[in-house]
Amino acid sequence: MRVRTQLAHAQFLFCLIFLIAWPVQSRADLLPAQNATLSLIDSSIYVVVSTPVSALTGIDDNADGLISNAEMTKHSADIQNQFQKRFSLTDEGNPGTPVLTLVNDPGINAPPAGYPSLVILQRINFTRPPTHLLLTTDLFGTKKGEDKLTLTATLGKPSDANSRTEVVILDSGHSSQKLFIDGWETFTKFIRIGIDHILSGKEHLLFILTIIVAAAGWRYWLSVVTSFTIAHSITLSLSVLGTIRVSPTLADQAIAGSIVLMAAHNLIRQGVYSRARIPMVFGCGLLHGLGFASALSDMGLDSAHRLATLAGFNVGVECGQFMFLFVVIGLITVIHRAAPKLPVNLLPRAASAIAAIFGSILLIQRIDFFNQLIQ
Repeated sequence: MRVRTQLAHAQFLFCLIFLIAWPVQSRADLLPAQNATLSLIDSSIYVVVSTPVSALTGIDDNADGLISNAEMTKHSADIQNQFQKRFSLTDEGNPGTPVLTLVNDPGINAPPAGYPSLVILQRINFTRPPTHLLLTTDLFGTKKGEDKLTLTATLGKPSDANSRTEVVILDSGHSSQKLFIDGWETFTKFIRIGIDHILSGKEHLLFILTIIVAAAGWRYWLSVVTSFTIAHSITLSLSVLGTIRVSPTLADQAIAGSIVLMAAHNLIRQGVYSRARIPMVFGCGLLHGLGFASALSDMGLDSAHRLATLAGFNVGVECGQFMFLFVVIGLITVIHRAAPKLPVNLLPRAASAIAAIFGSILLIQRIDFFNQLIQ
């Protein structure tokens, strides 16, 4: 009886700490699936993780993808053990000591059969305030939309003027993350993020393709890519710093429209003097900067190293653009050498036509009116 009383007191104290410490709504039922919050206060870390059932093994007895109250009670100890093994926080390789781990249901819009996710709360103590905090986890679900974990980490109490917040996104290919890193590490980290973003962003690659194939020559290619970079850097910086605000939906629609515009211009005005395209590229680049800002906001800005984040991301985007430029030019060179009799204008026109088609598809997909017709 005494043990149960002590445990109840500990749970109450633990929840009370979360109520005071967290910058988000403290009720677990308001934390979306595959999201987490972490707060480092002195030498203690407070963690709340919303984990999908599919990320845990051996807890879904009837294999329906949901966890019922009975299953949660039955497997509570196993869930805690899995979490402690698969959600690791270390300081210079030294793990902290889990003081308490609690398992709660999400409690919002729950189907009668159970819950698709559950919320795990944990407090971890270190012998001293961590200075090189490393998070490693493989708690990723197997269903669509459950393959990434978005973590909001706060250093210090949210009410403190010197508190610091950053957002990181983890997945199976990037399952470890240093938290509260310095400015140089932030800069190099966002160079990689910028490269990944540009090379995985079909709309940005389509647009770059339309400006690359419009004319030949390194002077032209360098001028249009640089114009695009300067333009998107301006709106990216202004948007991230809060000077301008544009709806992400509107920005996405405008980006798709810019692809169609530039591709159509290539098809209609084939061979026009290259300098005429530079103002158009600059204007379109302003639109793409708004898209970059939306993506960067989703990834999270380190409030302590905002400029390093912006600079690193811009450098990464520029590097990614030139990587793509070299690949496209290389392919065009190979094709022309393999088929020297091929008409000079055939590849640029074909590439512009393809970009116009896919750009139009993107634009239709992003306009609410057409989405409503499709549905």
